[in-house]
Amino acid sequence: MSVLDRIIADLSDQILLNESPVLLKLPCSSCGSIKKISVTTTQLRSYKYGELIQRAFPHLSADDREMLISGTCGDCFDEMFKDMEMNDEN
Repeated sequence: MSVLDRIIADLSDQILLNESPVLLKLPCSSCGSIKKISVTTTQLRSYKYGELIQRAFPHLSADDREMLISGTCGDCFDEMFKDMEMNDEN
């Protein structure tokens, strides 16, 4: 279950029916830094009912979407896979 799936599970359907902004404050599971991500209840509802994350949240960067999926910030994600990037170049 992704970080975003857990957040949505904690929200009632009634909350998701109202159009309002939501500020998510998520700690990175690796370094603990807090990432703030702004979304709307409409976007959360769209994702909940099966929309792909890049379509549900088109304004978010790939790093922000990864944070919603895995709970890992962009810097830590890059650090975890830096060896793979170096191998791809050779």
